[in-house]
Amino acid sequence: MNRPGARLASKQLEQWLRRWYLQGAFGAVAFECGDRHGPVLTGSVAVSEVLGASAGGDEVVWDLASLTKPLVTAMIAAKLIEQGEMWLADKISDYLPLAGAEKDRMTLEHLLCHVSGMPAWKPLYLLGKNRSEVLAALYELPLEAPPGKLVRYSCLGYVLLGEILRIVSGRSLGDLARAMIFAPLGLTDSFLWPALDVPVERIMPTERGRNEERAMISAEQRDELPDWWNGRSGLGGSACLVWGEPHDGNCRHLGGESGNAGMFASAKDLGRYARALLGTGQSPVSRPAIAAMVRSRTPGLEESRGLGWYLATNDGASCGDLLSTSSYGHTGYTGTSLWIDPDRELYYVLLTNRPYAGGSPDTARRLRPRFHSLATTLMQSVR
Repeated sequence: MNRPGARLASKQLEQWLRRWYLQGAFGAVAFECGDRHGPVLTGSVAVSEVLGASAGGDEVVWDLASLTKPLVTAMIAAKLIEQGEMWLADKISDYLPLAGAEKDRMTLEHLLCHVSGMPAWKPLYLLGKNRSEVLAALYELPLEAPPGKLVRYSCLGYVLLGEILRIVSGRSLGDLARAMIFAPLGLTDSFLWPALDVPVERIMPTERGRNEERAMISAEQRDELPDWWNGRSGLGGSACLVWGEPHDGNCRHLGGESGNAGMFASAKDLGRYARALLGTGQSPVSRPAIAAMVRSRTPGLEESRGLGWYLATNDGASCGDLLSTSSYGHTGYTGTSLWIDPDRELYYVLLTNRPYAGGSPDTARRLRPRFHSLATTLMQSVR
């Protein structure tokens, strides 16, 4: 970040984010915004308050939650398609023993674009004690819409997709992510849980307890929660801290091998990943594959979705008002997001631990578009 004015612009963005921090939007934040040549704006707020004075913002590792879907699961699927191992039109029933005739039309493309008709979410950890029991219950769940007819964001669809990738490759998702993505791109701070490739002291805790997910299940079901639910002993000895393990309960129950969540990474690593997608250095997949991933595959439906990616042409997209219409990105429930503008060759990494401070999802929805607009303006002033 040696461009004239970049340090001052980064401080301006930090000061703006500090106002949100003081309002309780998140417990800490790190960001990196740049272009294909490197970072332009970098900074953090309150990282040392949570992890201690020695913690550096750009190297702190965060639970990315649903950013795992495009960055790991969809990217591995694209890689296997490139290798001739899969086809978007493949029927899911060719891989998995799904129950119900209506599921016979469900394809890989339907799962990747969230048009499979699968329910958005269920507490899988209450449907089975182990992986085989959970998957058997998942295969039995009825669809909520015919495949291809309705865009409904589905974590459960990505759990199915993750299992298919394991079957096709004969390898774990963690091994696939490391071999196909993290190692080739030089992402030294990135891993798929339960691998802890960095000290836990560098990982940002996500929530004090699992209060938000607890509120999503009935009072009767809370008596059946698994042993891991209460998390680890936390910073300063506080109990029930979600720290160094997935915030997403289904991912945690499936040992990180779920496809819908589980990736941890630093802002620095996500910046490197974004630059690879913009064409700098080695990319996890070819340029034609990237183009296929970010093309709208849901014309005429409620949302424009690519293969794993959310597109900027959607009204109210979290990238705000100033990115080009070719932009694509994704968010994570923990308060994370990544957006890429290929026309202007810009990228935006925003990592927070929103649940740690009790910040609401609505606050994150208001913060993100404003962040991207301000970051765009500041980058224009220093590029």
